Amino acid sequence: MQIAGGDNRVLEITLSRQQAAPAVAKGGMSDWENPGSWTREGNWFLHRGGNFVLFKTTPPLGTFIFTVSLRRGRRLQWFANRVDDKNYALFQMDKKTFYRNQVVNGRTTELAKVPHNMANQDYYTIEMDITAASIVHKIHDGEKWVTLDEWNAPGRNFTVGNFGFLIPGSDQVALSNFSFTPR
Repeated sequence: MQIAGGDNRVLEITLSRQQAAPAVAKGGMSDWENPGSWTREGNWFLHRGGNFVLFKTTPPLGTFIFTVSLRRGRRLQWFANRVDDKNYALFQMDKKTFYRNQVVNGRTTELAKVPHNMANQDYYTIEMDITAASIVHKIHDGEKWVTLDEWNAPGRNFTVGNFGFLIPGSDQVALSNFSFTPR
């Protein structure tokens, strides 16, 4: 129907209400147990020492994405499934290699050692997907996500405990573009 300028018509309009998808809460830098322990420097958040730096959302069922840089120290270190200081899944990276370790009763066992082919990088963008039975790590190579490691452990529940960074002594880690998307 066309209405010419100056015409008056009565129109019946029916509005339909679309069901919106439920919003998925995303976690960010404010969702660390002690967000004030991170110091902002431009686009980066820095943390010096502190040993176990915990993300407060539990269970960590979902996907973490972060860009991380080791400013001081030997290896980048993050963990999942931390039930206490002596029991957790530990992940490490140096300039050449990604490591997957299991810490049980304070004893560390190396389970995987994978070259990441991203040598001479100052920072790495990591995706870590946690389900009850698996943890999958991917690294962004500048163009696409590349799978680094897939840890499948039926019978183990990786969503128990905390996610976080292990920053010993005077080590310093810089974090940017941090997000957690729960399932």
